This record gives sequence, structure tokens and C-alpha cells, in this order.
Amino acid sequence: MHTIYLLIGKSGCGKSTIADKLSKIGYSQLPSFTTRPMRNGEVEGKDHTFISNELFHQMYSNNQIAASTYFNSNYYGASKRDVLNYDIYVIDKAGLIELKKTMEGRVNIVSIYIEAPTLQLIKRMRKRGDTWLKITSRIINDFKMFKGTEKLCGYCLPNNYLVDTVRKIESIIQAGEGV
Repeated sequence: MHTIYLLIGKSGCGKSTIADKLSKIGYSQLPSFTTRPMRNGEVEGKDHTFISNELFHQMYSNNQIAASTYFNSNYYGASKRDVLNYDIYVIDKAGLIELKKTMEGRVNIVSIYIEAPTLQLIKRMRKRGDTWLKITSRIINDFKMFKGTEKLCGYCLPNNYLVDTVRKIESIIQAGEGV
């Protein structure tokens, strides 16, 4: 059975950067669907698949979505087909819970919670161009949304040094099965 490794954590904790580093050493990264606008530097089909609200709702109605969430007035999700064909997926708590329900028995799920200090989260969000208002909103929202998430995950890793975090996750993957 295929194994998918889920990276979960607050905004700015480094999930996407970690996933990018893992993809550069041979692990495939699932680009989720989203209805949000593309950010500077993002690439269609690599970072996300950018779709309309109408298409997202159509896919959901057709039972094609394995996991979805609504965040900052935008939908995010992954198709069932993609979950079975990729190694790494960046996801949130709601998506993790839904994915476990919809894909139970069809895929092995290894969930990894990524932690980082709040100051580091703020610095990373500023670096990627988020406004102070958006940063404040994300910090407040994430405090509520991610409370207790580490208890749902098989692993909890601090992301103090990117190279070390990527190495630890690669070790987890290599110790697992299916990739």
C-alpha cells in the first residue's frame, strides 16, 4: 500500500520549504487545489493548482476530493487520485482529519507536525510578503486551529534548522514503507 507523508503546522513554520527541499531529493510533492490567488514566485501545478470556486465545488460534489479545508476565505484540497500518487503533502488539521476518514484503508498516512517559535513564524511570513494585518490574522487563527494538532500526528519536529529538519523527515521516510 502506498504511503503519503503529511506535513502539518502553523503558517510560516516552513512546511512548504521543507516539502520543496524533499522534492529536490526525489520525493514527489502533491500540489493541492486552491481557490486563492497565486503568490509571487509560485508556479501553477508545482505549488498549487489554482482553480475557481465553481470547479472546486464541482470536484467536491463529485466525491473527487480526499481532503479539503476553508482558510482565509479560500478553499484548499487534494484529489483522492493524487493522494495515492504522491509522497509529500502539506496539509492543515481539518484536512488531516478528513483525509484519514476518506482514505482509510487505501493509503498509509504518516503525519508530521512542524513546530517553530512565533517570532520565526512572523519573520518567514514577512519575508514571503504577507502584510502585518494578514500575519496577525494568521497568528490568531493558527493559535486556535492548531491547538492539540501535535497529538493527532505520529511525529512532532521543531524546525529550528531547515537542513536538520529535512534530514529528520528523510530518515522517517526511509524507515517507513511504500516510498
